[in-house]
Amino acid sequence: MIVINSVTLAAAIIDAGLGQVEICTKAGVGHQTLAKMLKGEMVRISFVSRIGKVLDVPAAQIIREA
Repeated sequence: MIVINSVTLAAAIIDAGLGQVEICTKAGVGHQTLAKMLKGEMVRISFVSRIGKVLDVPAAQIIREA
């Protein structure tokens, strides 16, 4: 099973210096999607990729095997 690495995601958000609203707007995803990811819940891989691009982090760093 693949899940979101919420620790890595949170660190990437802090490093990017962007707010959650700005990240969601730039990525074209809903705030619920980012909230799920921050809880470690898996979402569509395309959403992970979009958020990764905004944060300048490969999607592979945001996901992990459970």
